[in-house]
Amino acid sequence: LKRNRLIKELSGGDRIVGAKGFVVWKREAPYYTRSGWRGRKSTEGGSVMLNQAIHTLDLLLDFCGMPDKVSASVGNRFLEGVIDTENTAEAVLSCKNGAKIIFYATTASYSDSPVQLEILTDKHDVAVFRDKLIVDGGIVEAEDEVCGLDAKQYWGAGHFMLIEDFYRCLSCGESFPIGIEEAEKSLRVIDAIYASRGKEMDVEGEYA
Repeated sequence: LKRNRLIKELSGGDRIVGAKGFVVWKREAPYYTRSGWRGRKSTEGGSVMLNQAIHTLDLLLDFCGMPDKVSASVGNRFLEGVIDTENTAEAVLSCKNGAKIIFYATTASYSDSPVQLEILTDKHDVAVFRDKLIVDGGIVEAEDEVCGLDAKQYWGAGHFMLIEDFYRCLSCGESFPIGIEEAEKSLRVIDAIYASRGKEMDVEGEYA
């Protein structure tokens, strides 16, 4: 998305102080029970972290770099007996470059809200709120032209656009810029979030 590219460009040469990411959505019992696979560790592996919030974590890691320490907790906030995975997660991620990432995700909300992001550098304060890009207090035009796509407003059309770009790269013989190594980063952090249980630990898996 144009908005994410602008954030990356704005923060690229700055010292990252920290970032915040919030995913607050609504998923009630029928969402899980009608699927046959959602909400079960044996078939989904995890819920809010692996399904709804992973791309927000992707962005935070892309903007700030990999953390080396994680302190986090996950839980099932209102669907006991319906799912055996998490529908809420919170984490503090500390990076070697000094940046601190505050992360919260839940599907236990009463409604779906657009993803919120904030990145603070030594030069800029950049935020995404209600699908608006706000840089140092002013709204910046960063809308992508998306035609004919039935994307939900609170998560946008990023999936469609990335898939389209992936096939464009295949047809042109270009390398797609997001490789398996990037996916591994997020999965390593998610593994640490699951394992943390409120204690600070290394992303590699050993308690600090």
